[in-house]
Amino acid sequence: MCFSYICSMNARIEQLQQWLLKDPNDNFTNYALAMELIAIGNDLEAKTMLEKLIETQPNYFASYYHLGQLLERLGNNEQAISIYKKGMEITKKLGEQHAFGELRSVLEELEF
Repeated sequence: MCFSYICSMNARIEQLQQWLLKDPNDNFTNYALAMELIAIGNDLEAKTMLEKLIETQPNYFASYYHLGQLLERLGNNEQAISIYKKGMEITKKLGEQHAFGELRSVLEELEF
């Protein structure tokens, strides 16, 4: 038996995976798949995807926030702090004030 919420999540994951077969370097699709994986509790695979996205597309700044949150949940606070700081550098450079503020806020909460 498949509950509609779980079925729809699995269908979204399968669709995103199919899109990645066609274009494995699509930033949004990689990010969206990582978010779906987090939603189902597959943190380790999502972590790998977000780390790769940051490595290959450092200006895709939404990845820093979500990777930092994931690292915190996994108990890796020092790594989370590092990711938040890197994200703040990127968002400042890009002029993304809202994203910079969000990263600064979670960093301040974690450091205090």
